[in-house]
Amino acid sequence: MLSEVTLKSLREYWKEYRPTKWLFPGPDKERHITIRTAQRIFETACERAGVKKEVTIHSLRHSFATHLLENGIDLRYIQELLGHKSSKATEIYTHVSSKNFMRIRNPLDQMLEEKKVVNLKVWIDDTVVYHSKNGQKATLSFMNKLSAHCLK
Repeated sequence: MLSEVTLKSLREYWKEYRPTKWLFPGPDKERHITIRTAQRIFETACERAGVKKEVTIHSLRHSFATHLLENGIDLRYIQELLGHKSSKATEIYTHVSSKNFMRIRNPLDQMLEEKKVVNLKVWIDDTVVYHSKNGQKATLSFMNKLSAHCLK
């Protein structure tokens, strides 16, 4: 998956340099740049950008996957984009992100905030009696209430 911004930059690069065999040729135009050259270019870019953290080119791949995951993209799609045959290989990107961890909300708090449940009383026997927006009374077990998310 190539970003539109990157595609535009690559087109401008191609128009200016018109590479023939390789998009990024080495000193010998018949050969591509080496992995070490790509690493040095990346290191220079990080220095210019003021990146203090220890990063590698592979960090870009990891960051890409992590951002997709944090934006709610399903792990199966990320697996496909990264070309992983096994979901186990993709699962390394599911490390706990403090950004997402702090966004986790208790479903009950969310229901109360959205006023799907107007009045709530939890009894000792774990039965919830509540009034929905339209004033109907209902009794459900606490776990059923949470799994149902709300009575509409």
